[in-house]
Amino acid sequence: MRTRPTPWHQRSFSIVCLLGVGLFAAGVSPPGFAQTAPRESPDSGQLNAAVGKDFPVRARRVPWTTSRILGSPDPPLPYEAELAFPGLKFVEPVTITNAPGTTRLFVVQRNGKLFSFPNSPDCEAADLFANLKSVVPGLTDTYGMTFHPQFPDCPFVYVCYILENDTEDGSVIARFDVQPTEPPQVDLESQQIIFRWKSGGHNGCSIKFGPDGLLYFSTGDGKGPNPPDTLRAGQDVSNVLSCILRIDVENGCADRPYSIPEDNPFIDLEGVRPEIWSYGFRNPWKMSFDSVTGDLWVGDVGWQTWELVYRVQRGGNYGWSITEGSQSIHPNDERGPTPILPPVMQHDHSEARSITGGFVYHGQRLTELQDAYVYGDYTTGKIWALWYDGVQVTKHLELADTSYQIVAWGETNDGELFFMDHARTNQIYRLVPNRTPNRSEQFPTRLSETGLFSSVREHLPAPGVVPYSVQAGYWADGTQAIRWMALPCAARIQGDLEGDWVFPDGTVFLRTVLMPTDAGSAGPLRRLETQILHRENDSWRPYAYHWNDVQDDADLVPAEGLVMEWNSRRSSGSPPDLGIHEASEQRFATWRIASRSECTGCHTANVGAVLGVNFRQTNVRAGADSPPYSQLADWYRQGLLEQRPSDDLLAKDHLTNPYDESADINHRARSYLHANCAHCHRSGGGGNALIQLDFSLPLAQTKTLNQRPTQGTFDLPNAAIISPGDPFRSVLFYRLAKFGPGRMPHLGSLSVDNDGLRLIHDWIHQITDEVAVDTEDADSQPVRAQPLVRQRENPGRAEEMLAATDQALQLAWHLRSGKLSPETRKDVLQLAAKTTRPQVRDLFEAFLPEGDRKQRLGVNFDPGRVLSLQGDVLRGRNVYWNTDGMQCKTCHRVYNQGGDLGPDLSVIGKKYEPLALLDTLRRPSAKIEPLYQAYNLITKTGQVHAGRLLQKSDHLLFKTSENQLLRIPATDVEELAPSPRSLMPERLLQGLSPQEAADLLTYLLSLRADLPDQE
Repeated sequence: MRTRPTPWHQRSFSIVCLLGVGLFAAGVSPPGFAQTAPRESPDSGQLNAAVGKDFPVRARRVPWTTSRILGSPDPPLPYEAELAFPGLKFVEPVTITNAPGTTRLFVVQRNGKLFSFPNSPDCEAADLFANLKSVVPGLTDTYGMTFHPQFPDCPFVYVCYILENDTEDGSVIARFDVQPTEPPQVDLESQQIIFRWKSGGHNGCSIKFGPDGLLYFSTGDGKGPNPPDTLRAGQDVSNVLSCILRIDVENGCADRPYSIPEDNPFIDLEGVRPEIWSYGFRNPWKMSFDSVTGDLWVGDVGWQTWELVYRVQRGGNYGWSITEGSQSIHPNDERGPTPILPPVMQHDHSEARSITGGFVYHGQRLTELQDAYVYGDYTTGKIWALWYDGVQVTKHLELADTSYQIVAWGETNDGELFFMDHARTNQIYRLVPNRTPNRSEQFPTRLSETGLFSSVREHLPAPGVVPYSVQAGYWADGTQAIRWMALPCAARIQGDLEGDWVFPDGTVFLRTVLMPTDAGSAGPLRRLETQILHRENDSWRPYAYHWNDVQDDADLVPAEGLVMEWNSRRSSGSPPDLGIHEASEQRFATWRIASRSECTGCHTANVGAVLGVNFRQTNVRAGADSPPYSQLADWYRQGLLEQRPSDDLLAKDHLTNPYDESADINHRARSYLHANCAHCHRSGGGGNALIQLDFSLPLAQTKTLNQRPTQGTFDLPNAAIISPGDPFRSVLFYRLAKFGPGRMPHLGSLSVDNDGLRLIHDWIHQITDEVAVDTEDADSQPVRAQPLVRQRENPGRAEEMLAATDQALQLAWHLRSGKLSPETRKDVLQLAAKTTRPQVRDLFEAFLPEGDRKQRLGVNFDPGRVLSLQGDVLRGRNVYWNTDGMQCKTCHRVYNQGGDLGPDLSVIGKKYEPLALLDTLRRPSAKIEPLYQAYNLITKTGQVHAGRLLQKSDHLLFKTSENQLLRIPATDVEELAPSPRSLMPERLLQGLSPQEAADLLTYLLSLRADLPDQE
């Protein structure tokens, strides 16, 4: 078996799990559309026929006592979370802070109640410090609080709260007097408004005094997530949004209770708000000052791709929304007055979704963390530490992986740290050395070692491991799945059956993925992987085992995932994939097993982690008896459920098999979207679009009908997320039909579900515009357009249709439907292959044989994929000089051609071996030549530049990253600091194919002489 990065997709076969008797019936799905879709959901007829009227329901299950799944295959992380104050519990806490001169800690609840309590683990109750709603009737949220640096001599507390959302002055910084009582209390009548600004979805509202005695506070971009930076506030320094502001609250003016410090960077720049200290933030959530160095650190909540950590500089521009970290968002927008600075650290959304800034640790309890900036993530619960030497990150560690919503960090006066869980437990935690023993070597590395099977070769579960069915399985590139559940010993599922289910520690869910051995046939099924989801210490951990060639065992997959490949023969007479390209006798079949971080991208704690075991999915009813067989009732009889499901509950609405054409099309389509999309596209799910696809919501409340897309229209005319009656103007349908960027679902699948696509097409087609009447509101901006005139196939119009996305989508639909003749189909594909418009090209990639599709390297690729290929110098020269998106020639010279911001590459082939050169392209900031060190330069007038220092004397000769040459008097320079980031772009190779990267590498390695042979 070898690896290859191509996904497998193929015809699918039906596998029905029969609960309670351990039987699995496999059969061929009926022919459909051109490619049959998975039939994972139970079919009433099949189930009834298989079990008959005398379905043997066991009164009590056999306890599962053979589990050997303990701990993790990875060594324990160095720290774990421990309750710091077990007796204290709050309601949606959002801030924890200290105050000078007292050991008390203070907590802000979102509802406006403030509390204080002694810093003692034995504390049983917190004391009310203030209830702001009693003096601020319109208060909706409270986010930040800090004390005067001379407290209690200056007995003032500063609070940030929000009035009605989306108002011009709805975000408020207010000062209150603190009464010298025990416990302390706020004098609510003493409120003085210090500062106000626009309220919106991103308010910032972190507030701190700096070591200079001045008040710093953060503001967001003033709107919700979509569209990104709606107000275009990030680079607009004529207002105070997307900023960190700096004001003097000790010396007010006649017209305001504060003054502007004279050394604020933009105080003399016309048209710029003088309060601005730095700008270009999206939602700077929690900032802090290093108590030793005075450095200002902030965590900025990202949009689609990156979560960001910044060490904030005077006058710094942090990019939003020109960029999101290293990701370009609005590159053509007008920029602020200073160059964009990179983050110190960025996390992609596989490990972080909502960063929460922390503190630089200077306590005594955790000596290994001395001088580390410690921070975490609200969504994933992960905690990290980084060490920064003023130039670069010298060390970065993941400290802990918790199940908490880390909403805030707090620091005591002696430098110890706490963090708060926002809504799961509403309690305060601290880090302690991990006491979990290292059982990584004991973790089962083979499926046969897990205790889940009595016979792995025969695929027979162990006693107590119970098979189960779901109503709507998700699309997984045409594969099939068998599912089991294992509860330890005699434990039961607790909780509300219609609400949140609570599974005992030690629970395991497992799912074996299968595909046909012979492509397109009804022959035997090949086991690809067995996925498990294991609950331990209140956390869910995903793992996968990949089956060997002889199918008698499966090996544990590494954390980064795996791509499997083998030879697959197409059976005689079987139809070609999708009815498009020609059949062949032998082909490669591939299957990609997701990384563990990808698994947690869907199985997040915010949505319950376990996606398929809940009331709507497992309320399976089948059979001809009255009442019919009920899976949930059977579970109760077996002792799997604590709560008895009533007949009324079992009769309630649940999901439907999306591929059951006898069922109602509305139920089928909503079930399909729930199974494939709703884990992200729901409240708290992390999806960037505002749509809500949970099955429980009426269609009119899903924010899809006639709603203008916020994440792009793909050039569909008069596009809506769902355009009633017109799938070809519906972005939801387009995304399901395409390959490449913007395809949905973007995790867990790499090919188009033909039957699912037909279902969504037919469903949208039958939705009438009247259904959407109740969806409109003042902000919905509904799309109103007459349906476009559609014409039947006309081969002569193919080229014309490929010029417009909606017409190309219709043409691709005809291809999938098998409505085009072989000759026309061939012509269409040849024309589509030549188009340069990605919106169109991505619709037709599915019709190409797998080997003909462009395989891109992506971000974290294996260098061996490039180094194993034979490169071509001439092709590589073309990649270097002529490929869009490659910036090599802009910054580097080769034989007197190109720019000179970076090193001359004319003889680079003499300097590096292939692997070392490739590594410099993959990680340009890992090692930077001193001569080409990037610098950040700040002038005394507040101008900030990033680039290369060419000369330093009484004047600085400085070349900016925009290739501008500046000559600046040394006396005009406020700060000159080296940057930890190379001027060379990150992820330079991700859009190239392995062969293109190999060609580029070969060309660079050929540069070894003063003049090339070919020139």
